[in-house]
Amino acid sequence: MKKKCFTGGMIVFVLLAINSFQVKSQTEIVEFIQGGIGDGEKLIQAYLEPLGNGMGANLNGGWYNTAKVHRTLGFDITFTITTALVPESATIFDVTQLELQSVELKPGDPPLAPTFAGGTDRGPALILMMGGLDQPLVDFNTPGGVDVSYYPMPMIKGGVGLPGGIEVNGRFMPSISYEDMNAYLWGVGVKYDVLQHFRLIDRIPFLNASLFGAYTIINFSSDIDFQKSIYGSEIDGIPITGGQANYDNQRLDINMQGFTTSAILSYDLPVITVFGGVGYSRAFTTVGLLGDYPMINSQIHNDEIVVLIEDYTNPVNLEFDNFSGLQTSAGLRLKLAVVTLHAKYTRANYNLITAGLGISIR
Repeated sequence: MKKKCFTGGMIVFVLLAINSFQVKSQTEIVEFIQGGIGDGEKLIQAYLEPLGNGMGANLNGGWYNTAKVHRTLGFDITFTITTALVPESATIFDVTQLELQSVELKPGDPPLAPTFAGGTDRGPALILMMGGLDQPLVDFNTPGGVDVSYYPMPMIKGGVGLPGGIEVNGRFMPSISYEDMNAYLWGVGVKYDVLQHFRLIDRIPFLNASLFGAYTIINFSSDIDFQKSIYGSEIDGIPITGGQANYDNQRLDINMQGFTTSAILSYDLPVITVFGGVGYSRAFTTVGLLGDYPMINSQIHNDEIVVLIEDYTNPVNLEFDNFSGLQTSAGLRLKLAVVTLHAKYTRANYNLITAGLGISIR
């Protein structure tokens, strides 16, 4: 089958920054729907959760390196790489815990399957039985993963100060096409100086405190190729009938969104800044299979079993939460004239390491 890269946006990032991990074939991921839409959605979610968790954590990271708010029309342009660290427990999932309704684990196969972050070998076989016969209608193995335990996300962020102790931040990547893939990213954040309302505390030298909130979205879209030939031409001598000759309107859309709020505190000396933050983050992923897809089915007609292909339009529209909860961060920043260097560590569902280089004019 034709192999395709899973996230066009990450390929764009490879061209813009050093980002080397390979991503999985979309055709392999769409194979999960062979056993039915309901079970297919459960399997897709379990498989993609580490990617959604990692990328979602990245979307909520890398926004700040100080609590200090720019003066009016002060600005910064900062390049960051935020890397989500995938825990070992997220590299596998147990298919028997998904409460699958149509497909079942092949007898003798272990129940543990690799997630997107897991090993590259394919997982256990799943079987959809033919109605009325002790014969598999579909027999397929779960796909392997990328065997990568970290997900880096490079970004360029800009911030500008406004009157009233407000700083507006933005991230943006225009819609970019690579082969048959398309990706875009944008985000917006607001930082607010809270010490301006506490004059006694505001007089403490070098101390800054602010509130911050942000939203980021990244979307990947790509053509895929899932044809009825995957089922073969017959099953136990019964010909497979029906379906289109060719399916050429298929597309996979993956959308990830992140929301974060933080209370930030920093001690900004002339050269070095120590900063930290605590707040709430949420990320979620939506997965859509758009277009027409061949689904196999068996029926009894005139006391005979008939195996046929039925076409389903837009069969998968899946949304699942990746993370919702507390995150804490701590880091250091060096400022040499207008050039800044910073590093930060964030504890969340997937811990983050962030490093950045920027230009800041207060």
